[in-house]
Amino acid sequence: MSARTDLHDPALTPRGGTAVLVVDRHGRVAMCAGAVRELTGEPPEAVCGSALADLLTPAAPAGAPASPEPPGDPAADRTGGARDGGPPEDTARRLAPDGRAVLRRRDGEPLEVRVETRRMRTTEGAALLVELVPVPVADRRDENEALVRALFEQTRVGLAIHDMNLLTTRLNHTPQSTGPPTEAGVHVYPVGRGIEEILLPGDAAAVRERLRRVAETGEPLVDWVTTARRRNAPERERTLSFSAFRLEDRQERPMGVAVIFTDVTDQHVARARMELLHAAAERIGHSLDVTSVAGELVEVLVSHGFAGLAAVDLSSRVLLGEEPEGFQPGAPLRRVAVASAAGEGHWPSEIHPLDATIRPRSLETDKLRQGAVVFQSDLADWREDLAGDPERSRLLLPSSATSFMAAPLTARGLVLGALVLWRTGDQPPFGGSDADLVEEIASRASLGLDNARRYTRERRTAETLQRSLLPPAVTDTSAARTAGIYRPAGMMEGIGGTWFDVIPL
Repeated sequence: MSARTDLHDPALTPRGGTAVLVVDRHGRVAMCAGAVRELTGEPPEAVCGSALADLLTPAAPAGAPASPEPPGDPAADRTGGARDGGPPEDTARRLAPDGRAVLRRRDGEPLEVRVETRRMRTTEGAALLVELVPVPVADRRDENEALVRALFEQTRVGLAIHDMNLLTTRLNHTPQSTGPPTEAGVHVYPVGRGIEEILLPGDAAAVRERLRRVAETGEPLVDWVTTARRRNAPERERTLSFSAFRLEDRQERPMGVAVIFTDVTDQHVARARMELLHAAAERIGHSLDVTSVAGELVEVLVSHGFAGLAAVDLSSRVLLGEEPEGFQPGAPLRRVAVASAAGEGHWPSEIHPLDATIRPRSLETDKLRQGAVVFQSDLADWREDLAGDPERSRLLLPSSATSFMAAPLTARGLVLGALVLWRTGDQPPFGGSDADLVEEIASRASLGLDNARRYTRERRTAETLQRSLLPPAVTDTSAARTAGIYRPAGMMEGIGGTWFDVIPL
């Protein structure tokens, strides 16, 4: 890669001109091309025939004062009176022993140049190709090449180059993702490889849209964070931060897009988990209604993208405010809350709906009694094993689900019920870190459910006491027919109200 260079020197072209000389075996310039006029101040035809030794003098060592110019016109005697410099490569080494020399210019202002030579064979014998590059231009090119080389050789930050069709032409990254390295140690994709061949379809489409906009408009993309899961590892959660800018050739025509990307999966996951924990602490457990607490739990988990489907199944005794008895196979559970990422009213019909009564079998109840979160990352084996068991399939396997997780809702050693979660679509499968997070959230929700259950029990006790203090609802009188009903006041405590009595006239 080369970059444009502006040296702020009127003698140089804006692109950092380079002069190319063909020196014959006598050390004289036989041909020249490139920015000869800009560098020497003379037309090419005036330079041809000059001795290389008359054009260049050795550069002073770094830190030493420059050699004074010899008196007289530096352009004088370049043809007739010029001395032969011997073999051209010897002359070049003598004039530029460290690759640097001073170019004499017609205006007398010396210009330090980088001298690069290549040996040639011609019909007249040996000759030398000499390239003269102003030192600031050469240094800038060296910096550019060093920067590009360093970027493509390191693997901490990803760097990709795409053509205008967004086909990958070059990429640095780990050997696992790019194949074997080249001789220079740079990992290169085969020309023509597309984004869709690297990333999952949904992620690839999002990345392509952003890069297409950069290619078409030239507007840079800065620090855009998105999921970028590989096709060869779809189960691995992967989040990248992308920055991109358009590449242009020397005529400022668009030629591709350069993309810089870094893996921010760990930071993204940690931030998402903290946000979910914070939302759970803010929203769950503040109600004294059992079903409301359950609804808050599933809503938080689905709205924050942790699960595609969520349900809470509670013991029927819990809904009455009573303590659940030993969690035995066949003990009825009621589905008191559901949530779907597809929106309200989109609960899958093939699994138990809201308010359904569920009777788990021994396998499910054993897992819940153990108190540990269980998950299944891949449901393919389950679907095959449960193909002939429609009841268990109705309990565990929505058609859109890709992975499953269940957590017991336990308080004071009592199993109140279960939190059931499914991931759907292109969500990554559940893993061990997800189980740890759900265990913490389920523990917090269980306390809220148990508080609501105990409140329900105390309220039922208070209502029973109040009813026992009421007079008979119907009295025996000839003057009037009476009727009575008890209804608690609409207060949180469930107490208060008015007493009525019927008095015969």
